[in-house]
Amino acid sequence: MTDVADVPPCRLTWTAYGHEAYAALRAAMARIQQDDPLAPVTVVVPDNMTGTIVRRALARTPGPAGTPGVAALTLSTAQRLAELLAAPTLTTSGRRPATTPVVAAGWRAALADRPGLFASVAAHPATVTALVEADRLLSELDTDELAAVADSGRLAADVVRLHRAVAYRLGTDWYDTAALFDTSVSVLEAPGGPSPDPAMIVFLPQDLPSSGARLLRAIASRSTVEVIAGITGVSRADAGVLRTVRRVVGDSGLVAPTTVVPVAHHVVHASDSDDEVRTVLRLVGTALDSTRAHRIAVLYGKKEPYARQLHEQLQAAGLTVNGPGVRPTAEHLLPRAFIDLLGLLTDDRLSRASLFAALTGGPFRDAAGTLIPASRWERLTREAGVTDASTWVRVTRYASRLRRDLEVQEAAPVPSEGRIERLRRDADTADA
Repeated sequence: MTDVADVPPCRLTWTAYGHEAYAALRAAMARIQQDDPLAPVTVVVPDNMTGTIVRRALARTPGPAGTPGVAALTLSTAQRLAELLAAPTLTTSGRRPATTPVVAAGWRAALADRPGLFASVAAHPATVTALVEADRLLSELDTDELAAVADSGRLAADVVRLHRAVAYRLGTDWYDTAALFDTSVSVLEAPGGPSPDPAMIVFLPQDLPSSGARLLRAIASRSTVEVIAGITGVSRADAGVLRTVRRVVGDSGLVAPTTVVPVAHHVVHASDSDDEVRTVLRLVGTALDSTRAHRIAVLYGKKEPYARQLHEQLQAAGLTVNGPGVRPTAEHLLPRAFIDLLGLLTDDRLSRASLFAALTGGPFRDAAGTLIPASRWERLTREAGVTDASTWVRVTRYASRLRRDLEVQEAAPVPSEGRIERLRRDADTADA
Protein backbone atom coordinates (compact mmCIF):
# COMPACT_ATOMS: atom_id res chain seq x y z
CA MET A 1 0.00 0.00 0.00
CA THR A 2 1.49 3.31 -1.15
CA ASP A 3 -0.59 6.46 -1.57
CA VAL A 4 1.14 9.58 -2.92
CA ALA A 5 -0.32 13.09 -2.85
CA ASP A 6 1.06 16.57 -3.48
CA VAL A 7 -0.02 18.66 -0.50
CA PRO A 8 1.62 22.09 -0.63
CA PRO A 9 4.28 22.70 0.52
CA CYS A 10 5.12 18.97 0.65
CA ARG A 11 4.83 15.75 -1.26
CA LEU A 12 3.13 13.24 1.01
CA THR A 13 3.51 9.47 0.71
CA TRP A 14 1.53 7.08 2.89
CA THR A 15 3.05 3.64 3.31
CA ALA A 16 3.00 0.60 5.52
CA TYR A 17 5.90 0.07 7.88
CA GLY A 18 8.74 -2.31 7.08
CA HIS A 19 10.01 -3.22 3.62
CA GLU A 20 7.42 -1.05 1.85
CA ALA A 21 8.50 2.05 3.77
CA TYR A 22 12.15 1.59 2.80
CA ALA A 23 11.15 0.98 -0.81
CA ALA A 24 9.29 4.32 -0.75
CA LEU A 25 12.39 5.98 0.71
CA ARG A 26 14.62 4.54 -2.00
CA ALA A 27 12.16 5.72 -4.67
CA ALA A 28 12.17 9.23 -3.19
CA MET A 29 15.98 9.24 -3.16
CA ALA A 30 16.00 8.10 -6.81
CA ARG A 31 13.67 10.94 -7.84
CA ILE A 32 15.87 13.53 -6.15
CA GLN A 33 19.19 12.16 -7.44
CA GLN A 34 18.13 10.94 -10.88
CA ASP A 35 19.94 13.78 -12.66
CA ASP A 36 22.78 14.14 -10.16
CA PRO A 37 23.80 11.17 -7.96
CA LEU A 38 25.68 13.62 -5.74
CA ALA A 39 22.73 15.92 -5.11
CA PRO A 40 22.58 16.47 -1.33
CA VAL A 41 19.61 14.97 0.51
CA THR A 42 18.71 15.27 4.17
CA VAL A 43 16.59 12.48 5.66
CA VAL A 44 14.90 13.41 8.93
CA VAL A 45 14.37 10.30 11.06
CA PRO A 46 12.47 9.91 14.35
CA ASP A 47 15.52 8.71 16.29
CA ASN A 48 19.17 7.73 15.89
CA MET A 49 18.44 4.00 15.76
CA THR A 50 16.18 4.52 12.74
CA GLY A 51 18.95 6.59 11.17
CA THR A 52 21.38 3.67 11.46
CA ILE A 53 18.85 1.29 9.91
CA VAL A 54 18.11 3.75 7.08
CA ARG A 55 21.79 4.13 6.22
CA ARG A 56 22.28 0.36 6.09
CA ALA A 57 19.11 -0.19 4.06
CA LEU A 58 20.02 2.45 1.48
CA ALA A 59 23.57 1.11 1.23
CA ARG A 60 22.27 -2.40 0.44
CA THR A 61 19.68 -1.57 -2.20
CA PRO A 62 20.39 -0.40 -5.79
CA GLY A 63 20.42 3.35 -6.42
CA PRO A 64 19.60 5.34 -9.60
CA ALA A 65 22.60 3.84 -11.41
CA GLY A 66 21.50 0.30 -10.53
CA THR A 67 24.34 -0.33 -8.08
CA PRO A 68 24.04 -0.49 -4.28
CA GLY A 69 25.03 2.53 -2.22
CA VAL A 70 24.09 6.11 -1.60
CA ALA A 71 26.00 9.39 -1.64
CA ALA A 72 25.52 12.94 -0.33
CA LEU A 73 23.16 11.67 2.37
CA THR A 74 22.68 13.46 5.67
CA LEU A 75 20.70 11.70 8.40
CA SER A 76 19.36 13.79 11.25
CA THR A 77 16.59 14.02 13.79
CA ALA A 78 14.43 17.15 13.90
CA GLN A 79 16.03 18.18 17.16
CA ARG A 80 19.52 17.80 15.73
CA LEU A 81 18.52 20.03 12.80
CA ALA A 82 17.31 22.63 15.27
CA GLU A 83 20.58 22.41 17.20
CA LEU A 84 22.63 23.03 14.07
CA LEU A 85 20.55 26.12 13.30
CA ALA A 86 19.92 27.60 16.74
CA ALA A 87 22.59 26.37 19.13
CA PRO A 88 25.18 29.01 18.08
CA THR A 89 22.67 31.77 18.80
CA LEU A 90 21.59 30.29 22.13
CA THR A 91 25.08 29.45 23.35
CA THR A 92 26.36 32.91 22.43
CA SER A 93 23.79 34.30 24.83
CA GLY A 94 25.23 32.04 27.56
CA ARG A 95 22.25 29.69 27.76
CA ARG A 96 22.70 25.93 27.96
CA PRO A 97 20.37 23.05 27.01
CA ALA A 98 17.89 22.13 29.73
CA THR A 99 18.48 18.40 29.82
CA THR A 100 16.14 16.08 31.71
CA PRO A 101 18.26 16.14 34.91
CA VAL A 102 18.30 19.96 34.83
CA VAL A 103 14.53 20.17 34.38
CA ALA A 104 14.03 17.57 37.11
CA ALA A 105 16.20 19.64 39.47
CA GLY A 106 14.06 22.69 38.68
CA TRP A 107 10.89 20.77 39.50
CA ARG A 108 12.32 19.45 42.76
CA ALA A 109 13.24 22.99 43.78
CA ALA A 110 9.78 24.29 42.86
CA LEU A 111 8.11 21.48 44.80
CA ALA A 112 10.32 22.20 47.81
CA ASP A 113 9.31 25.88 47.79
CA ARG A 114 5.55 25.60 47.25
CA PRO A 115 4.33 22.03 46.67
CA GLY A 116 0.63 22.91 46.78
CA LEU A 117 -1.53 19.88 46.07
CA PHE A 118 1.62 17.77 45.69
CA ALA A 119 2.74 18.26 49.31
CA SER A 120 2.15 14.63 50.30
CA VAL A 121 4.02 13.18 47.29
CA ALA A 122 6.54 15.94 46.53
CA ALA A 123 9.52 13.82 47.63
CA HIS A 124 8.53 10.76 45.59
CA PRO A 125 10.70 10.23 42.47
CA ALA A 126 7.67 9.22 40.39
CA THR A 127 6.12 12.63 41.04
CA VAL A 128 9.08 14.46 39.53
CA THR A 129 9.21 12.02 36.60
CA ALA A 130 5.55 12.64 35.76
CA LEU A 131 5.85 16.41 36.14
CA VAL A 132 8.94 16.55 33.92
CA GLU A 133 6.96 14.77 31.22
CA ALA A 134 4.10 17.24 31.70
CA ASP A 135 6.59 20.10 31.47
CA ARG A 136 7.55 19.03 27.93
CA LEU A 137 3.92 19.28 26.86
CA LEU A 138 3.23 22.56 28.66
CA SER A 139 6.32 24.20 27.17
CA GLU A 140 4.66 23.90 23.74
CA LEU A 141 1.71 26.10 24.84
CA ASP A 142 1.49 29.88 24.67
CA THR A 143 0.21 32.12 27.47
CA ASP A 144 -3.47 31.86 26.53
CA GLU A 145 -3.31 28.09 26.15
CA LEU A 146 -1.62 27.73 29.54
CA ALA A 147 -4.35 29.87 31.08
CA ALA A 148 -6.99 27.61 29.53
CA VAL A 149 -5.31 24.55 31.01
CA ALA A 150 -5.09 26.22 34.42
CA ASP A 151 -8.83 26.99 34.34
CA SER A 152 -9.73 23.33 33.84
CA GLY A 153 -9.32 22.32 37.50
CA ARG A 154 -7.36 22.67 40.73
CA LEU A 155 -4.79 20.01 39.87
CA ALA A 156 -4.17 21.46 36.41
CA ALA A 157 -3.88 24.94 37.91
CA ASP A 158 -1.24 23.75 40.36
CA VAL A 159 0.74 22.01 37.60
CA VAL A 160 0.68 25.16 35.47
CA ARG A 161 1.74 27.27 38.47
CA LEU A 162 4.70 24.99 39.13
CA HIS A 163 5.55 24.89 35.42
CA ARG A 164 5.74 28.68 35.36
CA ALA A 165 7.94 28.63 38.47
CA VAL A 166 10.31 26.15 36.82
CA ALA A 167 10.36 28.16 33.58
CA TYR A 168 11.23 31.28 35.61
CA ARG A 169 14.10 29.46 37.34
CA LEU A 170 15.55 28.09 34.11
CA GLY A 171 14.59 30.84 31.69
CA THR A 172 17.69 33.03 31.85
CA ASP A 173 20.32 30.29 31.93
CA TRP A 174 18.79 27.30 30.12
CA TYR A 175 16.72 26.59 27.02
CA ASP A 176 14.29 23.71 26.49
CA THR A 177 13.34 21.85 23.32
CA ALA A 178 10.50 24.23 22.47
CA ALA A 179 12.81 27.26 22.75
CA LEU A 180 15.37 25.42 20.61
CA PHE A 181 12.86 24.80 17.82
CA ASP A 182 11.42 28.33 18.01
CA THR A 183 14.88 29.88 17.83
CA SER A 184 15.83 27.67 14.87
CA VAL A 185 12.74 28.88 12.99
CA SER A 186 13.66 32.50 13.75
CA VAL A 187 17.23 31.92 12.53
CA LEU A 188 15.96 30.26 9.36
CA GLU A 189 13.47 33.04 8.58
CA ALA A 190 15.84 35.91 9.38
CA PRO A 191 17.25 37.91 6.42
CA GLY A 192 20.45 36.26 5.29
CA GLY A 193 19.69 33.15 7.33
CA PRO A 194 21.23 29.76 6.51
CA SER A 195 19.88 27.75 3.59
CA PRO A 196 18.86 24.12 4.23
CA ASP A 197 19.63 21.34 1.76
CA PRO A 198 17.59 21.75 -1.44
CA ALA A 199 15.84 18.41 -0.82
CA MET A 200 14.63 16.85 2.42
CA ILE A 201 12.75 13.65 3.23
CA VAL A 202 10.87 13.31 6.51
CA PHE A 203 10.89 9.56 7.02
CA LEU A 204 8.32 7.80 9.24
CA PRO A 205 7.59 10.80 11.51
CA GLN A 206 6.13 10.01 14.91
CA ASP A 207 4.46 12.34 17.42
CA LEU A 208 6.58 15.44 16.83
CA PRO A 209 5.85 18.49 19.02
CA SER A 210 4.22 21.46 17.35
CA SER A 211 7.43 23.51 17.61
CA GLY A 212 9.32 20.78 15.73
CA ALA A 213 6.63 20.67 13.05
CA ARG A 214 6.95 24.45 12.63
CA LEU A 215 10.64 24.00 11.86
CA LEU A 216 9.92 21.37 9.18
CA ARG A 217 7.25 23.62 7.69
CA ALA A 218 9.68 26.54 7.64
CA ILE A 219 12.21 24.36 5.81
CA ALA A 220 9.48 23.24 3.38
CA SER A 221 8.96 26.87 2.36
CA ARG A 222 12.61 27.00 1.23
CA SER A 223 13.33 23.45 0.03
CA THR A 224 11.68 20.47 -1.59
CA VAL A 225 10.27 18.35 1.26
CA GLU A 226 8.72 14.92 0.99
CA VAL A 227 7.00 13.25 3.95
CA ILE A 228 6.92 9.44 3.99
CA ALA A 229 4.42 8.58 6.73
CA GLY A 230 3.84 5.09 8.05
CA ILE A 231 0.30 3.89 8.74
CA THR A 232 -0.89 0.80 10.60
CA GLY A 233 -4.66 1.09 10.33
CA VAL A 234 -5.04 1.22 14.13
CA SER A 235 -6.37 4.64 15.10
CA ARG A 236 -4.62 4.76 18.47
CA ALA A 237 -1.24 3.82 16.97
CA ASP A 238 -1.63 6.26 14.06
CA ALA A 239 -2.90 9.26 16.08
CA GLY A 240 0.54 10.77 16.72
CA VAL A 241 1.63 10.29 13.10
CA LEU A 242 -1.55 11.92 11.77
CA ARG A 243 -1.12 14.82 14.16
CA THR A 244 2.46 15.43 13.01
CA VAL A 245 1.58 15.13 9.30
CA ARG A 246 -1.23 17.65 9.69
CA ARG A 247 1.11 20.06 11.45
CA VAL A 248 3.74 19.77 8.73
CA VAL A 249 1.59 19.78 5.58
CA GLY A 250 -0.97 22.18 7.06
CA ASP A 251 -4.13 20.35 5.91
CA SER A 252 -6.61 20.04 8.77
CA GLY A 253 -8.86 17.83 6.61
CA LEU A 254 -6.15 15.31 5.84
CA VAL A 255 -7.29 11.69 6.10
CA ALA A 256 -4.93 8.75 5.93
CA PRO A 257 -5.79 5.87 3.57
CA THR A 258 -7.22 2.70 5.01
CA THR A 259 -5.00 -0.34 5.27
CA VAL A 260 -5.28 -3.93 6.35
CA VAL A 261 -4.37 -4.32 10.01
CA PRO A 262 -1.73 -7.05 10.44
CA VAL A 263 -2.73 -9.74 12.91
CA ALA A 264 -0.90 -12.62 14.54
CA HIS A 265 -0.98 -15.86 12.56
CA HIS A 266 0.45 -18.07 15.29
CA VAL A 267 -0.43 -18.08 19.01
CA VAL A 268 1.48 -20.09 21.61
CA HIS A 269 0.41 -20.69 25.21
CA ALA A 270 3.04 -21.08 27.95
CA SER A 271 2.76 -21.85 31.65
CA ASP A 272 4.96 -19.00 32.97
CA SER A 273 7.52 -16.41 31.88
CA ASP A 274 10.40 -18.93 31.88
CA ASP A 275 8.45 -21.23 29.58
CA GLU A 276 7.54 -18.25 27.36
CA VAL A 277 11.19 -17.30 26.96
CA ARG A 278 12.22 -20.87 26.15
CA THR A 279 9.44 -21.06 23.57
CA VAL A 280 10.59 -17.79 21.99
CA LEU A 281 14.16 -19.10 21.78
CA ARG A 282 12.98 -22.21 19.95
CA LEU A 283 10.98 -20.04 17.52
CA VAL A 284 13.98 -17.76 16.94
CA GLY A 285 16.22 -20.78 16.31
CA THR A 286 13.76 -22.11 13.76
CA ALA A 287 13.39 -18.72 12.08
CA LEU A 288 17.16 -18.35 11.70
CA ASP A 289 17.17 -21.32 9.33
CA SER A 290 15.36 -19.27 6.69
CA THR A 291 15.52 -15.62 7.82
CA ARG A 292 18.42 -13.25 8.34
CA ALA A 293 18.98 -12.36 11.97
CA HIS A 294 18.43 -8.61 11.47
CA ARG A 295 14.92 -9.38 10.17
CA ILE A 296 13.88 -11.08 13.44
CA ALA A 297 12.53 -9.04 16.35
CA VAL A 298 11.49 -10.20 19.80
CA LEU A 299 9.05 -7.83 21.47
CA TYR A 300 7.72 -7.94 25.02
CA GLY A 301 5.00 -5.99 26.77
CA LYS A 302 6.74 -5.47 30.11
CA LYS A 303 10.41 -5.07 30.95
CA GLU A 304 10.01 -7.20 34.05
CA PRO A 305 10.58 -10.12 33.96
CA TYR A 306 11.10 -10.60 30.23
CA ALA A 307 14.02 -8.28 29.41
CA ARG A 308 16.59 -9.85 31.70
CA GLN A 309 15.37 -13.41 31.09
CA LEU A 310 15.52 -12.98 27.32
CA HIS A 311 19.03 -11.54 27.38
CA GLU A 312 20.30 -14.26 29.70
CA GLN A 313 18.74 -17.09 27.70
CA LEU A 314 19.83 -15.66 24.34
CA GLN A 315 23.37 -15.26 25.65
CA ALA A 316 23.35 -18.83 26.97
CA ALA A 317 22.22 -20.01 23.53
CA GLY A 318 25.14 -18.15 21.89
CA LEU A 319 22.88 -15.70 20.02
CA THR A 320 24.11 -12.13 19.64
CA VAL A 321 21.33 -9.55 19.97
CA ASN A 322 21.00 -5.82 19.39
CA GLY A 323 18.75 -3.91 21.77
CA PRO A 324 18.55 -1.82 24.92
CA GLY A 325 20.52 -2.97 27.95
CA VAL A 326 18.70 -4.67 30.77
CA ARG A 327 20.82 -3.39 33.64
CA PRO A 328 20.08 0.10 34.92
CA THR A 329 23.00 2.52 34.96
CA ALA A 330 23.01 2.55 38.76
CA GLU A 331 23.84 -1.18 38.78
CA HIS A 332 27.09 -0.76 36.87
CA LEU A 333 30.35 -0.62 38.78
CA LEU A 334 31.49 2.97 38.27
CA PRO A 335 28.07 4.70 38.62
CA ARG A 336 27.36 2.70 41.78
CA ALA A 337 30.74 3.62 43.28
CA PHE A 338 30.29 7.27 42.30
CA ILE A 339 26.88 7.36 44.01
CA ASP A 340 28.48 5.88 47.14
CA LEU A 341 31.11 8.65 47.09
CA LEU A 342 28.43 11.31 46.75
CA GLY A 343 26.70 9.77 49.75
CA LEU A 344 29.83 10.43 51.82
CA LEU A 345 29.26 14.17 51.36
CA THR A 346 26.20 13.94 53.59
CA ASP A 347 27.92 11.74 56.18
CA ASP A 348 29.05 14.19 58.88
CA ARG A 349 30.79 11.40 60.82
CA LEU A 350 32.67 10.08 57.76
CA SER A 351 33.02 6.67 59.33
CA ARG A 352 35.88 4.45 58.25
CA ALA A 353 33.50 1.66 57.26
CA SER A 354 31.44 3.85 54.91
CA LEU A 355 34.55 5.39 53.31
CA PHE A 356 36.17 2.07 52.47
CA ALA A 357 32.89 0.54 51.38
CA ALA A 358 32.83 3.27 48.73
CA LEU A 359 36.52 3.03 47.79
CA THR A 360 36.40 -0.74 47.33
CA GLY A 361 33.37 -0.41 45.06
CA GLY A 362 35.35 0.81 42.06
CA PRO A 363 38.83 1.08 40.51
CA PHE A 364 39.65 4.51 41.90
CA ARG A 365 43.00 6.15 41.13
CA ASP A 366 44.93 8.96 42.76
CA ALA A 367 46.09 12.16 41.05
CA ALA A 368 49.13 10.36 39.63
CA GLY A 369 46.94 7.69 38.02
CA THR A 370 47.94 4.94 40.44
CA LEU A 371 45.29 2.57 41.71
CA ILE A 372 44.30 3.44 45.28
CA PRO A 373 45.33 0.58 47.63
CA ALA A 374 41.96 0.58 49.37
CA SER A 375 42.47 -2.76 51.13
CA ARG A 376 45.84 -1.63 52.56
CA TRP A 377 44.36 1.71 53.65
CA GLU A 378 41.51 -0.11 55.34
CA ARG A 379 43.92 -2.36 57.27
CA LEU A 380 46.18 0.51 58.37
CA THR A 381 43.31 2.70 59.56
CA ARG A 382 41.83 -0.23 61.43
CA GLU A 383 45.15 -0.88 63.14
CA ALA A 384 45.45 2.86 63.90
CA GLY A 385 42.06 2.79 65.65
CA VAL A 386 40.20 5.11 63.27
CA THR A 387 36.41 5.01 63.61
CA ASP A 388 35.03 8.34 62.35
CA ALA A 389 36.02 11.86 61.30
CA SER A 390 37.20 12.81 64.78
CA THR A 391 39.74 9.97 64.94
CA TRP A 392 41.47 10.26 61.54
CA VAL A 393 44.34 12.10 63.24
CA ARG A 394 45.36 8.74 64.70
CA VAL A 395 46.76 7.75 61.30
CA THR A 396 49.54 10.35 61.71
CA ARG A 397 50.52 8.97 65.10
CA TYR A 398 50.38 5.44 63.74
CA ALA A 399 52.69 6.42 60.85
CA SER A 400 55.24 7.76 63.37
CA ARG A 401 55.08 4.49 65.28
CA LEU A 402 55.65 2.53 62.08
CA ARG A 403 58.76 4.65 61.36
CA ARG A 404 60.15 3.89 64.81
CA ASP A 405 59.51 0.16 64.35
CA LEU A 406 61.22 0.37 60.96
CA GLU A 407 64.34 1.93 62.52
CA VAL A 408 64.43 -0.81 65.17
CA GLN A 409 64.15 -3.56 62.55
CA GLU A 410 66.84 -2.03 60.34
CA ALA A 411 69.21 -1.83 63.36
CA ALA A 412 68.53 -5.44 64.47
CA PRO A 413 71.49 -7.90 64.43
CA VAL A 414 69.62 -10.11 61.95
CA PRO A 415 67.14 -7.83 60.14
CA SER A 416 64.12 -9.44 58.48
CA GLU A 417 63.96 -8.13 54.91
CA GLY A 418 60.30 -9.07 54.57
CA ARG A 419 59.39 -7.32 57.81
CA ILE A 420 61.40 -4.23 56.85
CA GLU A 421 59.77 -4.03 53.39
CA ARG A 422 56.26 -4.31 54.85
CA LEU A 423 56.96 -1.66 57.51
CA ARG A 424 58.44 0.72 54.93
CA ARG A 425 55.46 0.24 52.60
CA ASP A 426 52.92 0.68 55.41
CA ALA A 427 54.73 3.77 56.75
CA ASP A 428 54.82 5.36 53.28
CA THR A 429 51.13 4.59 52.78
CA ALA A 430 50.17 5.98 56.20
CA ASP A 431 52.19 9.17 55.55
CA ALA A 432 50.42 9.60 52.20
